[in-house]
Amino acid sequence: MNRPPDDGAARSRARWNPWPWGLALGMAVAMGMNVALLVVAVRRPPVLEDRDPYERGIAHQTEIDAQRASDALGWSARVEPCGPGWSRGGCELRFTMRDAQGRAVVGLTGRVHASRADDASLDREADFVAHGQGQYVARLALWCGGLYRIEATLEKGEHAWLDRRRVVIPAAVTS
Repeated sequence: MNRPPDDGAARSRARWNPWPWGLALGMAVAMGMNVALLVVAVRRPPVLEDRDPYERGIAHQTEIDAQRASDALGWSARVEPCGPGWSRGGCELRFTMRDAQGRAVVGLTGRVHASRADDASLDREADFVAHGQGQYVARLALWCGGLYRIEATLEKGEHAWLDRRRVVIPAAVTS
């Protein structure tokens, strides 16, 4: 009988393979992570963005209806943001209002809100003041130029004109 010599060390090295242990350990870690995620998900209920979504929906529909009524007036505006020579704290935003036939719309009162996406502390509001035929000026206490979202409301009796647009305000002149 030709039998190879018995080498116990070679046989024990051949029997121990790390791959099954590695796979088992990997599966155990994955299962542990799944259980931990499940525990966190069950203990923390989802946060609603709005406490009363129905009322928020009604308010949104009211805004849509107001915008449709505003569009039905046929009024349009040419907006002139602060000129290149404005100084900090005094930007004049000029709206020139025209009706559907191109005539000046006079006798309006209203308000404008200017907001920036990057810093809410720079948001400003101002009332419109009539300046000539169909021209309305709002003096905003802005401190820097940039991209602003302008929301304007001009009213005459029961008619309200709404406008939302983005306006680039040039940088202020500093002394």
